[in-house]
Amino acid sequence: MKRVASLIVAAFLLSGISVQAAASIFDVESAFSTEYREALLFALHKRGKADAYAVFLYRDPERAKPIIREALSALSFVR
Repeated sequence: MKRVASLIVAAFLLSGISVQAAASIFDVESAFSTEYREALLFALHKRGKADAYAVFLYRDPERAKPIIREALSALSFVR
């Protein structure tokens, strides 16, 4: 059975902009990637604007955390 983390859905205020976000961590199938074993899917939604998705592939979660954190800090909607 594949490991899948609980889906986290939250509404939060980002620089005064109401945004909804969801994230899921899951094992990567070899058909998708033979180099990476885990993935983080991040979804960002702004009503009336758009949806944005980011998929981060990694081997070592501890080494990936600061890189993912930095990349997600750049992901936002322009007013």
